[in-house]
Amino acid sequence: MNRLTNTIAISFALGSWLGFVFTWNTLLLFVFLAISCAVFFLSKDHRILNLPVFIAGVLLMSTAINSSQITQYDGSYVKGEGVVIDRWKSTDFYDRLLVELDGIQGQDIRETVLLQVQRGGEEPLVIGQHVSFTGLLQMPSPQGNPGLFDYQRYLLTYGVHATIRTTTEDLSDIYDSGSLSLGIRRVGQDYIRSVFEEHLSPSGADFLNTVLLGKSELPEEVTESFRRLGISHILAVSGLHIGLIALLLLRILGLFGLSRKWIYAITMISLMAYIHILAYKGSAMRAGLMLGISMLSQILHRGYDPKKALGISVLLILITNPLRLFDIGLQLSVLAMIAILYMEPRFSFIDVSGLKLSSMVKLTLVIQIFLLPVQLIYFSELAPLVLLANPILVPLFTIALYGGVLILLTGFLGGMVVGIIDGAVDFVIQGIYQLTQLLGASTQGFYLPSPRPEEFIVYYMLLGLYLNRHRLRHIPSLAKEHFWRLALFYLLVIGASKLYFDPISIQMIDIGQGDAALLSSPGRTVLIDTGGSHLESDRSFETILRPFLRQQVFGPVDYLILSHNDIDHAGNGELLIEEGLVRHVVVSDPAFAVGEIPGASYVKVGDYLPFGEGGLEVLSTGPRGMGPGNDASLVLRLSHYQSSLLFTGDIEREGERALAQRSIQSTLLKVPHHGSKGSGSEEFIRWVQPELALVSVGRKNPYGHPHEEVLQRYEDLGIPLLCTDRDGQLQIEFNRWGAWVEPSIKPRQSILDYLMDNGIMLLLLLASVYLAYRITQYSLSTSNTLERRL
Repeated sequence: MNRLTNTIAISFALGSWLGFVFTWNTLLLFVFLAISCAVFFLSKDHRILNLPVFIAGVLLMSTAINSSQITQYDGSYVKGEGVVIDRWKSTDFYDRLLVELDGIQGQDIRETVLLQVQRGGEEPLVIGQHVSFTGLLQMPSPQGNPGLFDYQRYLLTYGVHATIRTTTEDLSDIYDSGSLSLGIRRVGQDYIRSVFEEHLSPSGADFLNTVLLGKSELPEEVTESFRRLGISHILAVSGLHIGLIALLLLRILGLFGLSRKWIYAITMISLMAYIHILAYKGSAMRAGLMLGISMLSQILHRGYDPKKALGISVLLILITNPLRLFDIGLQLSVLAMIAILYMEPRFSFIDVSGLKLSSMVKLTLVIQIFLLPVQLIYFSELAPLVLLANPILVPLFTIALYGGVLILLTGFLGGMVVGIIDGAVDFVIQGIYQLTQLLGASTQGFYLPSPRPEEFIVYYMLLGLYLNRHRLRHIPSLAKEHFWRLALFYLLVIGASKLYFDPISIQMIDIGQGDAALLSSPGRTVLIDTGGSHLESDRSFETILRPFLRQQVFGPVDYLILSHNDIDHAGNGELLIEEGLVRHVVVSDPAFAVGEIPGASYVKVGDYLPFGEGGLEVLSTGPRGMGPGNDASLVLRLSHYQSSLLFTGDIEREGERALAQRSIQSTLLKVPHHGSKGSGSEEFIRWVQPELALVSVGRKNPYGHPHEEVLQRYEDLGIPLLCTDRDGQLQIEFNRWGAWVEPSIKPRQSILDYLMDNGIMLLLLLASVYLAYRITQYSLSTSNTLERRL
């Protein structure tokens, strides 16, 4: 039965994912849902239940995405009112509040928004307060660089479709809403904070507030040490926290001589109240539901199956909010449980010098192996000391957490005993800090590129074969030989096809108002410009460039080419060099380099940098006699078979004229100077004759780039444009057959259109899967026959 429960949960999750990726006809979905439900009730075959559950997942996700009524006010100043349902971690400039709207612009609209209140001298709003406000409503921009933190999707997991920026002067009509549930949440959070601040040192209170409320109040260097050791889960409210708290409550209640039913019932109610105080975080909900099902089974004297409980808890969470599917904390929590329930019992270890690995180390290793591709997708980092740090720090963390819960239960009593507990908990927390900083300072994480889809699939296929190795023993030896020969044949075909097509990729990064492009070929990577800004608030290096390079490149980039010294092209160069993310730096002239760059290489017109089939050719370093400036930008052309891309930096009219005597015709053109009014003359565009133009530009930039006149010029010449502010990162591939360009931000495609466009490829894929299945079946039957004869 647990298999059916889990397949139903998987079907709903798959339907939810497809409902997010594609647009669907709602009427057809209802028709298919009705038909599939009728077939299920007529056939009584429980396996058919997966079909209506799948359709329900698609329907609920499509409804959740399109449910917002405030999208019409994007970019407008609005008047609204609502109730604060939670406080998020504030920034240096804003208090961030989740507000459940009662209405907006005079309309009865009820949905959740993120209210960002510019800090002033007034007391901050608290949970449960009603507030009226006036502010700028904005829809969060989608993440333009695939794989990086997607703020828009993160907000959607909380049901938030828009943010509203306001000031304390624009707030009015503030009073307590009288909501009992929100009052419990506010009192719970305030009580936890006040008790720890009263009984512990500031650092100890910050630690327990973070791990019990799930809102980081720790310094950046502390969280960095935990991350470097691969134990960030200690700082997040996860299944570990919920399980430890439940175990402590069970033991404390057992001391009062209560019956088992009362112990379980009180524990369940306490956990539900705690999860409500946490505002229903995904990982906490998963653990709480599984524990609740376990205790309910004990009360009702029914058997408990943790695998079935996992499927039920995931299904309940996604039904209430399908967008929770993209909650990273929930994803990691569920995958960790899958590793514990399915993988750990089947994972055997070879003894080393007669010593078996401890259960904690084994469990940590199993989870790390299972989560490896997912961790690389989200974090691109492996923590080498996780196997050492987890067994040492988790027991200390358990002691600190138990002590923290005891302080919450007894802190109002006072006295010597409570003082001893306070001192012991503080001592343990300081020990955790010291050990974390010591171990964190002695290690550095390994950064690996995110796995491609085919690598992701192959990894889990091989892991599945290992976990089911006991079943392989029953397969005849000749069948095994056929299997490995078939696998080797497929690998050779894939490898040969890649060598034949010989592709190289160019990724024009969505770096904001600036330029940055990563060129990748087998054995070589080149970064052209780095982006950057003179604003102190600019974090393009920390939030975009560094994580992007760690995600895409194994080790440092081979060459960093700086077109010129403008901050929006070279501002992040020194940071890249300081962190060892670049091997060689290439500039056109020592005077144009940013900062002191030891060992920089200098190029001149006519130089080639080997890359791909044709290489990178230096076409211009600016007109003669011109000093540093936009027109002195390096102009490069990348050629690969019959395709080419012209990189133009920030050249304007003089720089464009300096190219008049050279052959600059190219398949693709990186539009000069972000499409400024003083660049991109009609003569220059006619010289290049591009099939497609690419603009690297920031959203709502203050310069008005790209300028309307320039856009009109390209339109008049029949040249389509892709812009990073609108289309996100531009992913380009050159191969023997030509150029392929795809924007990262695309409108959701209709499922019918997708099937029409990709029907042939899908049929070929299904045919190849069926052919592989038939070959495998034939090889098995042949092997069985031969072995019987032998």
